[in-house]
Amino acid sequence: VEMLPYMDRLDETVGRYHALNVVDGLHGGLVGYNTDCYGFQKTVETMGASLSGSVCVLGAGGVGRMFAIESARCGAEVTIAVRENAIGLAQRVQADIRAQTPDAAVRIVDIAKLHTLGEEFHLLINATPAGMYPKVDGMAVDAALLPRCEYLFDSVYNPSETRLMREARAAGCKVTGGMAMLVWQAVKAHEIWDHAHYETEAVAALIDEMAAQVDRDFH
Repeated sequence: VEMLPYMDRLDETVGRYHALNVVDGLHGGLVGYNTDCYGFQKTVETMGASLSGSVCVLGAGGVGRMFAIESARCGAEVTIAVRENAIGLAQRVQADIRAQTPDAAVRIVDIAKLHTLGEEFHLLINATPAGMYPKVDGMAVDAALLPRCEYLFDSVYNPSETRLMREARAAGCKVTGGMAMLVWQAVKAHEIWDHAHYETEAVAALIDEMAAQVDRDFH
């Protein structure tokens, strides 16, 4: 955020989130980009899911805000599930979505009651730190919800397989962990800097390599 005033130009991705994480100074002036949204979209795409169906985002913090906004922009029906003390934060995200995508379908629910609503979701996204090392037994949502979800993306990257991912896979979900998004956003940065091109198979191999490295280093 603090770097925004120093840019000569801002990519439209920065305009959506008012924050940048990549600067290109190699091709005329300083240009700011936000590659996290690209990393998110590519992760969803490569896992076989879609952002045009029903999407439930667990959490409304920085990364959860991005997930919800991107999903709404792509036409998803978005449910933001948060604890009661985070309702105000979720309402600000909801307002941001409606400002950018006025016809978006977006609602807020209590995360503690989510599994009791009988809802089905095409894609469930964990944007909370629940399950992150060292508190690896945590889960942001009751496991009773998981059989009613088709896909799960858990943004936690350490460990490479969280308890939520294991429970979701056992419930029949197709799952992907947070390392995928980290690698894809880095791929986009190198495309910007170097005009490089990376095959999907090569990126998938790098995701597996980095996930294994994290598990070796921290466990």
